[in-house]
Amino acid sequence: MHEGFVDPHDRRDVGGLEPPGEIGDRLEIDNDIFDVGREAFPRLRTRLCFEIVSRFWLVAGIDNALNTNRDFFLGLQLRFDDEDLKSLLPFSGSLRP
Repeated sequence: MHEGFVDPHDRRDVGGLEPPGEIGDRLEIDNDIFDVGREAFPRLRTRLCFEIVSRFWLVAGIDNALNTNRDFFLGLQLRFDDEDLKSLLPFSGSLRP
């Protein structure tokens, strides 16, 4: 890997936290800070993601946690990786508008 290159799949490079223990591959905690200067404090979004079964994740968190107009969210997520998409690409050439 080149120096200065950030791998988009390496969660540790962007502030992700991988907890130790036997559920370490199935649990993620993410924090994002953005919109600095628009409100009294920057916008902080914290997500907790837990893999229920292979590729299906339960996602819960808080958005805009540092300001008074915070929101909570809960949802399900379906994740794909490059290997999944490789099997679909040969068929994409036949899909024409």
